[in-house]
Amino acid sequence: AKTPSRPSHMPSAPAAAPRPPRISDRKTRRPAPFPVKAAVLFITAGGVLGLIAGLRAALDPDRPAPQAAAQLAELRVPVETILSLARVADVAVAAVAFGIFLLLASLVRDGRSWARTGACVVVAAALFFGFRDGSFVHVAGALLAGLGTGLAFMPASSRYFATHGGRTA
Repeated sequence: AKTPSRPSHMPSAPAAAPRPPRISDRKTRRPAPFPVKAAVLFITAGGVLGLIAGLRAALDPDRPAPQAAAQLAELRVPVETILSLARVADVAVAAVAFGIFLLLASLVRDGRSWARTGACVVVAAALFFGFRDGSFVHVAGALLAGLGTGLAFMPASSRYFATHGGRTA
């Protein structure tokens, strides 16, 4: 009977380095067409203008007290406290709106076709609130984002979205 061979104590060839884990399962992309790139810039610029308008409104020293101030004054809440809470709320709303614009711009760049529809809804809401408040800067930001949203519906952009953001196999 044969005895099994003994393992060799000779060093073997080094093992291949393990591949690093993939951060994303995204497939390779073709570059986005110009209208999509411009749409992303315009949507982001609209968000920046909205943020600036919100911060300006929050920091306005001549800002009148909110309508609820009279009711809160009956409860002995100082007007300064009401104004400071309103300012904090304005900054928070402006920051959240800016984040929504950035998120939608990123998703448009990713080729998510539903992000175009979401951008339409957000632009319509921004226009409504801008006209309601009489804020020229809010309206300008919403129109800028609306221009970007319109660019996302151009034929070259639609082809890009139809291929799920230019993903290739």
